[in-house]
Amino acid sequence: HKPRGSWLVELGAGGVGEVEWLPLPVPRELTTVRATLEELLTDERFAEHEDRWVRAEYTDPLPQRDPMRRLLARFPHCAEVRHVPVAVRGDEARTY
Repeated sequence: HKPRGSWLVELGAGGVGEVEWLPLPVPRELTTVRATLEELLTDERFAEHEDRWVRAEYTDPLPQRDPMRRLLARFPHCAEVRHVPVAVRGDEARTY
């Protein structure tokens, strides 16, 4: 929700001439969605995010096969996929 754009700075022989802010239109919002991969692919609560830039965090216990390809079928503007398991097993008695 920050303004996006660039500064146009004109330089001349005497140094800085004119400075102008050029706003950059943002065609879609960026949204982070988090759930199991199956929920991200099928649950209607994520339907409103289908036309946005999406960062998907799937919470399955194990990494899933080809999650980006699968998510792109529902979220064509998916920019990032992360595996973020909900629970990490803590076997303190085991060692490498």
